[in-house]
Amino acid sequence: MEDKNVSPQQWRELYNAAIELKKLKPWEWMWDSEIFGVQDQETGEVGYCCMMGRGGEHYAMAVYDLPGMNEVRAHMEQVGE
Repeated sequence: MEDKNVSPQQWRELYNAAIELKKLKPWEWMWDSEIFGVQDQETGEVGYCCMMGRGGEHYAMAVYDLPGMNEVRAHMEQVGE
């Protein structure tokens, strides 16, 4: 992701995707330890995702690159998740 400029259309697409995600309520059926990958069709880059909110404190989706995901997994192993 070299281009740091985001167009208004890209912001609309992001917000629309967030609205659709909220409708799905994946935090009701996924744990934050369940990791899945999403591949960018243009670049081939993979984002590793986890859903947060099963405990009802907050709702979020985190997306990590591979080095970041490796750090998250190492932390999860340390705390026993």
